[in-house]
Amino acid sequence: MKQNKTDTNKQSFTKVLSGDHYINSLDSLLNSQKNDNINEIKTFVSSVCSKERKEEFNGSFDDYFNAMLEQNDPHKVEKIIHLIGKIGSKFPQLSESTVDALIHIIDDHMEPQVCCPAIREMGKIGHIRENTCNKIIDEINKVTHEVFDHDVTIDAIHALYEIGLAWKKKKKIFFPLLDILKRGDKEEKLEAIRAIRTQLEGYWEKPIQAFKELVLYDDDFEVRRVAAMSLGEVGAYTSFSVREAVFELTTNVAHQIQRLKVSLEKNNLNNFHIKCRLHDSKAILKILYHYIRIYKYGFIE
Repeated sequence: MKQNKTDTNKQSFTKVLSGDHYINSLDSLLNSQKNDNINEIKTFVSSVCSKERKEEFNGSFDDYFNAMLEQNDPHKVEKIIHLIGKIGSKFPQLSESTVDALIHIIDDHMEPQVCCPAIREMGKIGHIRENTCNKIIDEINKVTHEVFDHDVTIDAIHALYEIGLAWKKKKKIFFPLLDILKRGDKEEKLEAIRAIRTQLEGYWEKPIQAFKELVLYDDDFEVRRVAAMSLGEVGAYTSFSVREAVFELTTNVAHQIQRLKVSLEKNNLNNFHIKCRLHDSKAILKILYHYIRIYKYGFIE
């Protein structure tokens, strides 16, 4: 029995060693300036989604990747994922197939230690390969509705930000980001606002309405402030409808201040929360007035 266990461990070690050598060889190949072995790289990418057994892995790619996870070696897991992402960035003709490979890995392993590096690599590919963007956004949308881990959410937002920053008319990024605005914590909301800002224009009402609701109702002052400034800045250079939203929001905040003042008069005791909210709303109103003056008179120091 002890001999059998030793043999099993030896086989497992040999299997992992062989796979590691193959991955290291591919990594060295990618770091070289020559692209003579594109066929070998293409074969590797296609093997990720295939259940086909390969001599290099002593099994399928999934067998090798699962072994890495069982060893609890995040460095190796990230290295493999980064290798795939590097291929997608370096070879335009393989960008879609590398995204397919990353999606395959994520769908099989929804754990944060896999999702985070895979989403980061997809963001890098989407930033330079426009043809991959829709597929990447769809996958991120699925992941953010199934995995609510904070790090996964942040990496998903950053990947969408990279896409929004690189390409215009990628309004599809709004769908996962607007959902994060509704359920996210402070950091997630602030990062989502930043990502939405890259595509925010006047002709899509949903993100504008979402920002207005944050300004009026969110509990955190910083979230309210950043949302108000984002609307104000977009209104300074884009369509008139965004400015109209700022004008309307200014009126709504002014009404909110009046209601808070009435509540403060009625509650002489235990009114600390009301005082804080009133103070914050007054600060928000000043921000909105600042942008309205810019709209009317131009830039103000």
